[in-house]
Amino acid sequence: MGLFGKRATKTPKTATVGRFHTPYQVEQVLGVVYAGVRDQLSTAVAEVGEPGVMASIYLSRIDRTGLTVTAGNIADTYFTFAVDLSESGSGTDGHVYFDRPSSAVQRWYGNAVQLNVDLHTALDRASITVQGWRIQF
Repeated sequence: MGLFGKRATKTPKTATVGRFHTPYQVEQVLGVVYAGVRDQLSTAVAEVGEPGVMASIYLSRIDRTGLTVTAGNIADTYFTFAVDLSESGSGTDGHVYFDRPSSAVQRWYGNAVQLNVDLHTALDRASITVQGWRIQF
């Protein structure tokens, strides 16, 4: 029991990589985001996969709200890397983050770093302005 008789709940910590805004529509931005993560996927297809016995990096979400890349296997998730997209009156806003602080990413650390770098490069090539982008590994 926590303070005042309530059970304490643990809030998962995420690590924001950065945010961006673009005048492009969500579907166009999703294509750019996918191009930025594609090279790190074990199977480079734009469809949702599932963890297997062997560790891999796969899309666990891809839709109009963004995409999530997961690294791991059935027994363990090493990390997830997410890009959330939302429409605004002037285009699309994006929020990029890991599901845990970068210091907690131990397995497939190099892939986590490369996802970050490749996505930033793809956004830059599409002239999408990023805000507060951090590579803290």
